[in-house]
Amino acid sequence: MIPQSFARLDPRFRTAYAHRSDGRLYVESFYLREPESREAASAWYALTYRESERFLEDLAERLRGGLYLVGSDHRIYVPGDKLTHLHRRRVFHGSPASEELAALLIEEIHKIASEVVSLALIEWRALGRGGTPVRLLP
Repeated sequence: MIPQSFARLDPRFRTAYAHRSDGRLYVESFYLREPESREAASAWYALTYRESERFLEDLAERLRGGLYLVGSDHRIYVPGDKLTHLHRRRVFHGSPASEELAALLIEEIHKIASEVVSLALIEWRALGRGGTPVRLLP
């Protein structure tokens, strides 16, 4: 099941990075210098909410679809040749991150995640909810 926050994401926010299903990190070409963004940049198209539900629930659908991306906006992106209608879909123009950039991104993502968890636990305790919650995610 897709989180309810999926439907409320602000469409003006650009997907900064995406994680490909085989483990490779992609970076939105907009954030890279010109020569880097042209090298191996490709377009990936976001699935609709219903398509995403079907995609996540059906293993055969994922296998048939091949490689896919999970964007920093929590959307699932697939290559254009896997979809019949591309009109009015969000597009992620991504380039594979170099090993050096991928390592830096992972380090920064972990720093931010650690800060978020720490702040959430402080808030949790400040609200008088007691000890550490068993599960933070819905």
